[in-house]
Amino acid sequence: MNNRNNTVITILFVYLIAIISFTFFSKTISFHDTYEYITLTKEFAGISNINVYTTHSLIYPFFVSQILKFFPSFFTIKFLSSIWIFLNGLLIYLYSRNRKALLIWMLSPLSWFMSIQYIPILPASFFILLGYILFKKYEENNSKFYFIISAFSMGFSITTYFPAIAVVTFFMISFMFKKKFYIPLLWVVLIVISFLPEIILNYIFFNFPFYSFVRY
Repeated sequence: MNNRNNTVITILFVYLIAIISFTFFSKTISFHDTYEYITLTKEFAGISNINVYTTHSLIYPFFVSQILKFFPSFFTIKFLSSIWIFLNGLLIYLYSRNRKALLIWMLSPLSWFMSIQYIPILPASFFILLGYILFKKYEENNSKFYFIISAFSMGFSITTYFPAIAVVTFFMISFMFKKKFYIPLLWVVLIVISFLPEIILNYIFFNFPFYSFVRY
């Protein structure tokens, strides 16, 4: 068992070094919304910038901007993206305990391509996966703690990347269809509560708490 754990730790460490190196030497970012997120993040970090605008959530750019204040480098942004990719792979392994699943994730061209993109899909996917895992834990143990954190995690995925609401809605329909009515209702209430950070940022920067939700 120890040998197995040591092998997995070695694989994860090599993967982390490899994907960080990849982001360091990569010079091209092709995702169409990336530059808008970079502009917004620089504005929050107080770095000289053009007039800022946004049509997306403020949460992730604001989070990254706090780190950018201490490490003002383009690599900082790409480094954080590679960390999200790594954390997704780590969650996959911790839940499945399957090295093949981990290797598939590590060798997937999609994970390498996305590792250099600055987009909130990466943290959103992490929170969705974490929410799913915690909800399954709730079903196994009937623990209120897992239930609450699962809902908050799903809520953070929507707050970070609003289109994630489609995935969360599909999840709720699939996994709560046969549960008592108050359970999905309470879950939705907790998700709505997790929107508070985004609502506060909207009010501070746009004087309208629901700007991110009605911007289109």
